[in-house]
Amino acid sequence: MSDTAGKRRYRERVKQGLVVPKRAPCKYGHTLGRDVHGNCIECVRVSNNKYHEKNRESCRESERRWARANRDWKLEYYGKWHRTSKYGLKEGDFERMLIDQAGLCAICEKQLTGSLEPMIDHDHVHGHVRALLCSKCNLGLHYIEDKSFMKLALRYLEDHSFEW
Repeated sequence: MSDTAGKRRYRERVKQGLVVPKRAPCKYGHTLGRDVHGNCIECVRVSNNKYHEKNRESCRESERRWARANRDWKLEYYGKWHRTSKYGLKEGDFERMLIDQAGLCAICEKQLTGSLEPMIDHDHVHGHVRALLCSKCNLGLHYIEDKSFMKLALRYLEDHSFEW
């Protein structure tokens, strides 16, 4: 591996005492590494935990204020993360599905906006994404997929049918 100019400059700054080596142990013996400011990562974590324990209520209130102020960003960020990590959808796949379905639920064909947020329907056995559904249809489909539940539900409806 060739020695780059950046690595040479870094080693030179370490020799001059301008930079703490990334894996140099701190005064407590931690060797986890250093953050961008040269602080021991483990010491910072311990310090943060102590601060949060001591100031639990003010930290929680601060987190709540941040969450309220950044609600839209948070929903978008975690929505993208969830779609990527759980369903394997890439950037833009969700939006393309919504456009392909003309913004409608794949079962009841109601508009997927407002109170009918789009839900990603997937096969629980294989994990394959099927389509976008409204929350009502997605929940109903969950029970329909359970064959034993369906048999019991049909028997119940037959036993309790009411004729006018």
